[in-house]
Amino acid sequence: MREKSFKIIGWILIVIGLFFNPFVVEWLFSPDGKLDFIWKYFEIAIFNVVLIIVGISIMKIKTRRKIKVILRKIRKLLSNKNIQNIFLLIMIIILTILIIETTFYFLNKESETKRIIKGNHKYIQFDQERGYKGIPNITTNRAIYFSNGTTIYNVTYSIDEFGRRKNKHTEEPPLILFGGSYTFGEGVEDNETLNYHLTNLTNYDLYNYGLPGTGTQHMLALLEDDNFAEEINKTGGKAIYIFIPNHIRRVIGNLYIHKKWYAGWTFPYYKLDKNLKLERKGNFKTGKPITTTIYQILARSQLIKYYKIDLPKHKEKHTYLTYKIIEKSKEIYEEKFNGTFYVLIHPIHNDNIKSLELKELLQENNINILEYNLTHTNIRKEYKIKGDGHPNAKSNKELAKNIAESLNPSLK
Repeated sequence: MREKSFKIIGWILIVIGLFFNPFVVEWLFSPDGKLDFIWKYFEIAIFNVVLIIVGISIMKIKTRRKIKVILRKIRKLLSNKNIQNIFLLIMIIILTILIIETTFYFLNKESETKRIIKGNHKYIQFDQERGYKGIPNITTNRAIYFSNGTTIYNVTYSIDEFGRRKNKHTEEPPLILFGGSYTFGEGVEDNETLNYHLTNLTNYDLYNYGLPGTGTQHMLALLEDDNFAEEINKTGGKAIYIFIPNHIRRVIGNLYIHKKWYAGWTFPYYKLDKNLKLERKGNFKTGKPITTTIYQILARSQLIKYYKIDLPKHKEKHTYLTYKIIEKSKEIYEEKFNGTFYVLIHPIHNDNIKSLELKELLQENNINILEYNLTHTNIRKEYKIKGDGHPNAKSNKELAKNIAESLNPSLK
């Protein structure tokens, strides 16, 4: 390679390092002009610095001489027949993978129903301890449509100063809700959420800590946070954790969460030690980096997406880990709030095998369960948002009525 070529490559690297800084990348590639998480700024900045350093190094005479020596050794190595055969085999494998993935990319594109998200829909931010947290003090629009223009839902979310779904507060004892999108009220207006109806039907002050994508371990991480009790500043009352089977996937950090959520690796990671004692191991990326990295790679596979492959296969020990997290959450809640803790198995999923496994563990260990049957048997039509699958306004209203009657028997 000629001296001039080295200088050209060096200058190209320097220019790329200077031009593709976090602010330019944000402007060019982020639809709303904002990068999703703050550490992306640092990742891009480090990449820029590395490019500039490499570019400057290449332009130095000593570095160029070393590169030439390395290139000569590579050429000599590639002249070996065995090395050539290995290299050819690797290229054939890579080409085969590319053909398979391209084929399934078009199959996925043909079979999937396109959903378009509109509006300032970012209302969740990363939190080092809790995993996710609502962005405080915002009112944001969340609109999802089919590609043909049909509306799935177009709603407004109001978030309070602590990142919770906003709710009017009273002087009554607290009723704290934990869970994921079902608890939060994904796809419904502020006056159609579970917490809204419970405020009107019970003598409790509602606090909704549900967020889309969160689950059992997020509840425990929240309760372990030293600042959590100060956000409510009341004792007594009750807490309800709303369980759906997908929460078990989130607890173990399986392949599904890396396909479903961009930052699934940030979820809090808990495991049982040899004495079956629960311990926090940071998040999935820090607690089990190799498995998480493999899942992050596999999650991008079009073949895996087409066949809806999930890893690992569900085992009863996964349900048991979920139960242990619930048990620990109950213990901390009762210590901090001196209230009554319940697990509500959401009626949309109360006949699921995972729900039945968890119910059995809860009953064996005397943890309060709230369980209800829905009035109509056609769950998808009557209780789910069409084209989405989350509970609709009718579902939340009926469930709130059932909960209110359980907490206040006089209402029956």
